[in-house]
Amino acid sequence: MSALTPAKIGQQFGAAARTYESVAIAQKVAVDRLSTAFRAIDLPAGPILEIGCGTGLLSRKLHQTWPDRPLICSDISPAMLAACEQNLPRSPQLQFQVLDGATVWPEPTYAAIASSFALQWLPDPLASLQRWQAALVPGGWLLLAVPTAGSFQVWRQLCEQLQIPFTGHPLPEADELQSVLLRSGQLLKGTCDRLTLPIANARSFFRQLKDLGATATAADPLRPQQFRRLLQAWDQRSQPIEQEFWWGLWQKTPVPAAIAPVSCPDSRCSLLT
Repeated sequence: MSALTPAKIGQQFGAAARTYESVAIAQKVAVDRLSTAFRAIDLPAGPILEIGCGTGLLSRKLHQTWPDRPLICSDISPAMLAACEQNLPRSPQLQFQVLDGATVWPEPTYAAIASSFALQWLPDPLASLQRWQAALVPGGWLLLAVPTAGSFQVWRQLCEQLQIPFTGHPLPEADELQSVLLRSGQLLKGTCDRLTLPIANARSFFRQLKDLGATATAADPLRPQQFRRLLQAWDQRSQPIEQEFWWGLWQKTPVPAAIAPVSCPDSRCSLLT
């Protein structure tokens, strides 16, 4: 087993910068649902930080919704970041920054932090989620979509059945994500959705993962014989491939408004002060 480093993750995604959007099925669905929901919210003052912008699927929606708001698009992969910049209009409000989402400084800075299909790549997703919460100003918003552990069950089940290692990247549990968010603030929306992917067979599934750049893993690769057994058993099973993802909007508790003194119409009130 090899260490899964930010550099390795960034390299895999960078190699897929040209093919990513052509196969990003679940990612596009998640962004559409998330952006439909966040159009109705009001942001406090401050910039928006997007973590894991990729080629800009979510970035475009954020900029369309708040065109006059500073938006920092960030990604661990310089190649993905360059693709995102190419896919967005030129605007003085847009910035592009190479950033590891696990290193976001937990000091109130941002009016919103947005992230779609990126949190799962961080070493400790729940700890990073709490850092992101801390980096919001009071009344700030977390706009989040994350693939979760209920994804690709047919892959996991076949590996158990064939007694070969499961090499998929571990994904967070949806209820654990929601539990962190429910500890404070307000969870305006929190939904776990399941999507059947229109993929013909197992080989096409693994090709799609490569074209997404989502092949980085700490697990050792299967031996060729093991991989052939997996492909054969998967295709014989003819079971749909499903992607599960959690998405939602969370607001940090705003600072309470100052209580204005109640005026007294009776001039004698002044004698009491």
